[in-house]
Amino acid sequence: MPIELGLARILKLLTPLNNPHRAFKAIHVAGTNGKGSVCAYLDSVLTHAGILTGRFTSPHLIDRWDCVSIRNKAVQKDIFLASERRVREANQTHSIGASEFELLTATAFDIFARQKVNVAVIEVGLGGRLDATNVLEKPLVTVITRIAMDHQGLLGDTLGAIAREKAGIMKRGARCIVDGENEQEALDAFWEVAEEVGADVDVVKGVEDELQTYSVQTKAWGPISVRTPLPGAHQRANVSVTVAALAHLQDSLPGITPQTIQEGVAAAKWPGRLEWTLISSISQKPLLLDGAHNANAARSLAQYINTLRQKGLITWVMAFSQGKDLDEMLRILVRGDYRDRIAAVEFGDVDGMPWVKPVPTEEIMEIARGVLKSGEEKEDVRGFGTDVGAALKWATEGNEEGTVVVCGSLYLVGEVKKLKREEGNNEE
Repeated sequence: MPIELGLARILKLLTPLNNPHRAFKAIHVAGTNGKGSVCAYLDSVLTHAGILTGRFTSPHLIDRWDCVSIRNKAVQKDIFLASERRVREANQTHSIGASEFELLTATAFDIFARQKVNVAVIEVGLGGRLDATNVLEKPLVTVITRIAMDHQGLLGDTLGAIAREKAGIMKRGARCIVDGENEQEALDAFWEVAEEVGADVDVVKGVEDELQTYSVQTKAWGPISVRTPLPGAHQRANVSVTVAALAHLQDSLPGITPQTIQEGVAAAKWPGRLEWTLISSISQKPLLLDGAHNANAARSLAQYINTLRQKGLITWVMAFSQGKDLDEMLRILVRGDYRDRIAAVEFGDVDGMPWVKPVPTEEIMEIARGVLKSGEEKEDVRGFGTDVGAALKWATEGNEEGTVVVCGSLYLVGEVKKLKREEGNNEE
């Protein structure tokens, strides 16, 4: 079904489930880019602090239940399916007509309530104001990461309009931590919404001490220096809002200290985002996986890739969801002057999200050739349909010194992660 935002259906759905969203404390995170990393950091720190923590992020990466975590690990399949069954029965019994994302959100909330989670880190699915997760009534703190142009058809066609939708998660009496690297148009929108709802706002900017180590000023402890294992210059902003949010909670959540923040951030994992992975049946050299799927994320990926170009050729294995601006993303990522190569593929059906469709391989190839100024007779752009394995093998052949980058869609990254998992299962 098409995306239809609103809170009426999810509220009706949660009522016969005994309103599980009121059974735990929550940290609510919105933004266009970076919110997943922030959720991973928050989950890791809270778990290190000895707090029973849940996390809900979307979409899933490999299995549809891996979008729900408890104690920083994906929830067990049987626990997920039991809650999902209860939610779907309630939806059918009461003729609610909830969307797939609303059903998924209710499933996550039901799991957290039944597992007696103390704090849940909740990532907004799309937007904020009318997102199904925005039934959370009294979050401990809200966080808004970097805002960029995305989903304009649903959220608005200006940065300010999109920012207002994201700021819809602000609540009276709950402090909102905002990424200070946002453009002024977005920051102005945040201040306006904050004044309307009566929310306090902290705009946060960290500074880089050294590679992947950032210093963040806190009211509770002064400056805290934190090292992250996640690469990319954009992590400065993600670490900064994470530390600021946790520092704000140090009185209400015992166990949060500078040490647990440093340890938790250092231990954080966020698969599929600038992740190096080795699939030995494909190549003896690691592949780089990144779920960048919009222009802003593509810029962060391009900045990272440009540090690798001196090592050799870049070969891209790319798939995209329909509705994305392929021309813009390819022009940000791909460099004809460096003789980049492109393998165009299509991801398969997405479990629980039947409306998500891939861009046809031929369309990717046509746009890629235009960007590279390449003719059909050249071998720098190839199409492989849904055969991701063949695309990876072509990408790695003759590119021993260079880098193979899998990107354009988190659904494609998930398929590559499945290949990795299947290889591990076959070795057992």
